[in-house]
Amino acid sequence: MILNKVKIVIVAMSFVFSINLFAENLSAEDPNELSELQKTAVEFVSSSEMTRDAINGFAEKLGIEFGEEDNKGRTFYNAVETVSVDVTNPQWAKWRVVAYKKAFSKIKQNFLADSYGKISGATLTEYASDESDNRMEFPREDDPRAKTKTGEIWDKLVALTGAKLDNALKDLDIDPSEYNALPKEQKKNLFRNNFTEKSIQKAAGSLAGLMTIKTFTGQDSKGNHTIGVVAMYKNSLKQLAMDIAKGNEPMLTTKKGKKGRKISSYIPKDKKTLSQSFGVRLAFDETSSPVLISYGQWSYYYKGKNQKKRDRGYEHALKKAKTESKKQIAQFMKSTAQFEEMEETSAIEEENAILNPKDGVVRSEDVAIMVDKIASTMKVQFSADLKGMKVKKTTSYKHPSGHEIVMVVSTWSQKNANQADRIRNFKYQKQKNKPVIKKSRATEHNPSLGEGAGMGLDF
Repeated sequence: MILNKVKIVIVAMSFVFSINLFAENLSAEDPNELSELQKTAVEFVSSSEMTRDAINGFAEKLGIEFGEEDNKGRTFYNAVETVSVDVTNPQWAKWRVVAYKKAFSKIKQNFLADSYGKISGATLTEYASDESDNRMEFPREDDPRAKTKTGEIWDKLVALTGAKLDNALKDLDIDPSEYNALPKEQKKNLFRNNFTEKSIQKAAGSLAGLMTIKTFTGQDSKGNHTIGVVAMYKNSLKQLAMDIAKGNEPMLTTKKGKKGRKISSYIPKDKKTLSQSFGVRLAFDETSSPVLISYGQWSYYYKGKNQKKRDRGYEHALKKAKTESKKQIAQFMKSTAQFEEMEETSAIEEENAILNPKDGVVRSEDVAIMVDKIASTMKVQFSADLKGMKVKKTTSYKHPSGHEIVMVVSTWSQKNANQADRIRNFKYQKQKNKPVIKKSRATEHNPSLGEGAGMGLDF
């Protein structure tokens, strides 16, 4: 046993020596090379930073300038949100969805503020300075006890506590409730230079036509995950949303000379890429009609061997993912929001003289306080007819962390809407002189499987 420990120590010393020798040789060849190696070793890029860099690279590639309407009538927005828990949390994959929603919510707030926002507020500045000779003195008459006979015997009473003090005060015909505690410190304001500003920003309007066009997921070396969102608003998208919501055939089509393609060709086949997709996208089918593609997902985390529990978790996640995918289309079609943000900034500078009633000592107190507060609320309401919405694809992805991510892709198309109209408006037609078909009695009950004649479905 001792021999094994000796071997371990020798190996460890040899390893350290090898590392030092490598560093010395490297430094001898190029003194700057070691420092660069050290910088690389300690350099850390957070998931938020790498996501923001990816968004900026995407914008630069497409010539996007965020917050400004371009010559095509498009306005782009972006936001990031870090997932609140790490991958060891059983609910981590669900928190990913919440992080996307929070990021998109930031974009909605910016869009509302830019398009419908109003702001009001008030600013207050206070200045006062006391340079009097007696600025550090507290007049005896400020103490209410000085005006009563209790001022003479106060020093004796403060030595008593609880019931003894109450009884002593009652003997003097004094209400104990007025002296149930030692007097508080007295404070005199000698200097004040305060600045306070408060504002309220409000906005209420339609979110129709605001669409996510790209999402990013960043993961750093510490295991933090961040979701990034790029969204776009355009009048033609709002027109599309209103056309769909009103049940009208959309005016939007592809540009002349361009044709759409099968909807399935727009949906990522790679499950990992699909798991990184959130929100609604616009595409055009073979007839050049617009199609909305919505990526919804949810998750469950179960590592046990009970198949029923695994299936139950999957079914729950599947239902949630379906709802998310259809809900996103509904929010694009017809949603309104109310947003309110209250902001307060206070810069407080004060000098106070404070009298300690216990020992009569007066001290000076300097105060410098910065108050920086923001509180915001946003309420989004939406309602839409599900007509034209269909589930296009369902699948699941086993994340390397062990989380099972269930994904649903739902679509809206005019073709689906027309089919729904035919189903809803179907009218029963009664056939005249319907021939009577005699039923034959089965005489044998042997197990068998039969296959009847088929029919063409191309009609």
